[in-house]
Amino acid sequence: MLSAKGFKEVKELDSWNLEECSNYFTTRNNTSLIAFSTGKFDPENFGYKIIGSHTDSPNIRLNPISKCKNDKH
Repeated sequence: MLSAKGFKEVKELDSWNLEECSNYFTTRNNTSLIAFSTGKFDPENFGYKIIGSHTDSPNIRLNPISKCKNDKH
């Protein structure tokens, strides 16, 4: 979905060559997703700012392997 909206994938372990005013995303172990946008920047003279947020899965999941072995447990 991000690619369809113009985001470019970058690999976590690769060296990133980011462009101004662009959108990117990366994943880790197919369980984490990080998407970000760049604005106008000059990292050699002005540095950069990062604003982040985190959320766990917004839905309830059932464990596919129950720890119960019988109905008396």
